[in-house]
Amino acid sequence: MKVFDGNAEKVNQILTMAYFPFIDNLTYSHLSRWQKEVKAPTDISMTPKAVTMLTQSITEQNRMDLFRQRAARVGRDELCAVDSTSISTYGFNLVDIRWGRNKERLPLRQTVEVVVYSITSHMPIFYLELPGNMPDSRTVELIMKELEHAGFRNLILITDRGYESLKNLELYISKRQKVITSVKTGQGDVLKNIKAIDISSGIPDGMSYDPRSELFYSQYDCRYSVKGNGENIIEADRLKINLYFSVEGRARAITAMQNDISEQSVIAEWLIASGQIIADDRILRRQLDMLSLTIDDEKHVLTKFEVDQEKRETRLRTSGFFASKTIGLDLNPLQAMDNYGMRDEQEKCFQLQKGPLCQDRTRCWTESSKQGRMFICFIGLILASYVRSVWESSDYLHRWYGSTESVLAEMRTIRCIEHKGRLKFVTPFVGDQVEICKAFDFEIPVGCAPSYTSKAKSKTSKRGRPAKPKTVTQEI
Repeated sequence: MKVFDGNAEKVNQILTMAYFPFIDNLTYSHLSRWQKEVKAPTDISMTPKAVTMLTQSITEQNRMDLFRQRAARVGRDELCAVDSTSISTYGFNLVDIRWGRNKERLPLRQTVEVVVYSITSHMPIFYLELPGNMPDSRTVELIMKELEHAGFRNLILITDRGYESLKNLELYISKRQKVITSVKTGQGDVLKNIKAIDISSGIPDGMSYDPRSELFYSQYDCRYSVKGNGENIIEADRLKINLYFSVEGRARAITAMQNDISEQSVIAEWLIASGQIIADDRILRRQLDMLSLTIDDEKHVLTKFEVDQEKRETRLRTSGFFASKTIGLDLNPLQAMDNYGMRDEQEKCFQLQKGPLCQDRTRCWTESSKQGRMFICFIGLILASYVRSVWESSDYLHRWYGSTESVLAEMRTIRCIEHKGRLKFVTPFVGDQVEICKAFDFEIPVGCAPSYTSKAKSKTSKRGRPAKPKTVTQEI
């Protein structure tokens, strides 16, 4: 209501579109017919034309105003996972689909959507649409700038290895941004610490052991400085490398490496025996990355190969290790790992978006429609995330219902009956419907609860406190 200046009619239309896919998993072409059967926030018939007019009326300013309302709800040092997902689209005239190759090999272009999800409050707080060819490492500066414009302060960002780059590291340091990020073990400063660890006995020398996670771990302080404005030098605030080692992970990694070498050797032998012409040697070298290849430039055929010992030694050295970095935080390696592991919640957030909210495909053909659809999808994502968080936190719901869809299905038998010239009434709440209302702290409408309080008036008047009305529990 604050975002749209108290325009209740427009807000109810947006809420209707946000509820609809989550409840019935249908496209908006069915929305107006659905309204005839289901009590929706708006009484306006949401025909395809009405849907288009509504989505095209949502502006960039509305989007930023919504983020400012979300920022007011975010506390200090909230853990926020940053990740992106690709969304296929049917609109072939959209700007963001240029070079957006589809990962699922569908005949559709794709765009990228970044979502910042608060692991502390279990709610999405920010989204951003990007071109389909934009790599994650190039988006950090834009995300941080928009978060700042929207009024978000003192967030702890959790990112995966896709956002790792030297530029981003220096950006975090210069902006004093608190970060937990996964890093590649082949990275210079991480690899240097790994090489200093003796694992000849099978157990990494000098690392501590955690019996709960069955991991060895250690932490290293790093010094790093970047140039600020003028002659100002900004020192990294508590930049630390967290190194972990898994004995089982090392065995799996070594097995995977040997399998790669064997499979690539078979392919290379076939190429030599068949005399197959190599169309693009760069692609071949990338595919057979564990081998050192000799290619005849005149005939464009593979003549000889051998195992690349340098790559083999690097993979062997780093097998079983994984690492993370923290900036501006006082966390030991186990705390950093636990906090990073919570970002799995964001994957569930994307599952909600592409599953119950039906946003695995974008069904719009203009920029304004797409922006409006994503705004409404974000509202739906907030609602769906709330339902999911209550379902996960309630032992009763989590034990008896396998998903949030099961919870919604249980409530769908409730009817609001309206006859012309008569007061509307709601059918009784029975069975687990009562428990679901308790879990969500919903007040059951008067007369719909499975208990009945007598309205009989006392026939005799007595002195003192009047007796309480009789209450009986009706059969469910």
